[in-house]
Parts: sequence; C-alpha cells; structure tokens
Amino acid sequence: MARLFEADDYILVNVLLLFLLINFNLEIGTIYGLMAIVDWIAYYIALDKSAITLFPIEKDKRNRMINIAWAMGAYVAFIFVVNFIVVRLNVAPSSTLSPFEYVSQLISGTFSASPILYGSRFLKVIVWGLLIPIIETRFFFRTLLQWGQKSAGFKYTSFFTIQTLLLSVFFGAVFTVFHIVAKGITNNSSLLVTFIFGAVSTALVLYFREAIQAIFLHIITNTIATMQQLGIGFFTDGLRINSSGVLILAGILLATWMLLFQELPLINVIGGISK
Repeated sequence: MARLFEADDYILVNVLLLFLLINFNLEIGTIYGLMAIVDWIAYYIALDKSAITLFPIEKDKRNRMINIAWAMGAYVAFIFVVNFIVVRLNVAPSSTLSPFEYVSQLISGTFSASPILYGSRFLKVIVWGLLIPIIETRFFFRTLLQWGQKSAGFKYTSFFTIQTLLLSVFFGAVFTVFHIVAKGITNNSSLLVTFIFGAVSTALVLYFREAIQAIFLHIITNTIATMQQLGIGFFTDGLRINSSGVLILAGILLATWMLLFQELPLINVIGGISK
C-alpha cells in the first residue's frame, strides 16, 4: 500500500503549483495542477477503496543512496542509448556535441513550445527540475501505469515478459502523446527521446516495484537539460562538468529529498529544543 506520508506530499505539491499558477505561469500551473489533483484522487481511491495496491514511492529508506546511484546509472545508459538511436541510425543529423550535451538539448526541446520560458531562471530550474518530474512520474509511470495494468488484466509474474515490454512501449507512447498535445512538440528527435524516456521510466518502476528510481532519473534528466537550455551548463566543452551545475543539481536532489521524504533536520532540531 502507498505510504501515508504521501498525503502530506500531495498537499505541499499542490500548494506550490497554486503559487506557480498565480505568480509564474497560468498555463503550466493549470496543466500540472489538474494532473496532480487527478493523481491525488486516484491515490485516495486506491488507499480507501482498495481498488489497486499502488507501488510505494520507496520500499526501504535505507536504500535511498543506492536508488540515487541507480537513477544516475540509468541516466548515463539512457543518454548513450538515445544517442545511438538518434545519431547512429540517422534519425537526426549528426552533432558535434557530446552525447550528454546533444541529448540534453533534445530533451530541452520539449520545453521550448511552452510559455514557461519567461521570468525567473531559478523558478524554471525548480519547476522543470523538481516539481514536474515528481508529478509526471507519479501520474504517468505509477498511477496510470497501474490502473492500465489492472484494466488490461495483466498479472505481474516476472519483469522479463512480453507484458512488461508492451507496457513500457505503450506508456512511452502515452507520455509522448501528452507532450505533443499539451505542448505542441513537433521535433521528431525530441519526440523519440521523450518516447524512450517514458519507456525506460516505466521499465524502472516495473522492475523495482517502487517509483523512487524513476523519480530521481526524471529529476536528474530534467535538471541537467534545463541548465543546458538556460546557459548555466552542466556539461561544457564535451564531457567537462561545470562545478556550478553540480551544486545546482545537488541542491535540487536535496530539495526533492526534503519534499518527498519530509525529513527536515532544521524542523526536527527546533522541535527538540522546544521540548
């Protein structure tokens, strides 16, 4: 069963989305606010009505650092798989950029059609690097995935089955269609990257039976792509890593840790003093 602290997490995320709707961007706040609300309702239906047993965000908190390592490994593998398919198979013209720079550029192309490219650079990193990955991963690759799996009558027996492949392909396609319809993306290479990313995220959730690896993968991917687009640059001159980019990514991961797991050391210390 999904862990109870997610109820608090949904409230926090929706409050942040309301702030974005009022102060940052009406369209993006509305789209993702509604998505989060639908996911919130589905969470309570699953919890209260026992309609389905949702995968937890994490099964064992002792494995968090290992899960981040899995996400980083999945990110590297994703980059090279996409680079091979897009470049080597001539889906798109070859590029002089490194694989990490090129794929991040394609991923950031899924942002360009939306009106979010205005205002605070800091908020753009927070929105695309933290909030949207959490909302999209839970909605598409946990809630919709498990409701779809139940509706189709798929019984999970093993990860290495034709059903897992079909689910990964289908929800990769669903994730891609969302980006076409909601954001008007028409770049074939960016759409292919989106499809592969959706399929990989689905596979991660099905393999680990929890969402945390896919969430961190989404956060790492989006944060790096957003920094590349904003000119902050995580990767520079090929595979050289910008120290400022590392600090920003570390900050986003820390903020995610605090938001998802609600472990705020400062609050705990203040609470201990007050006692």
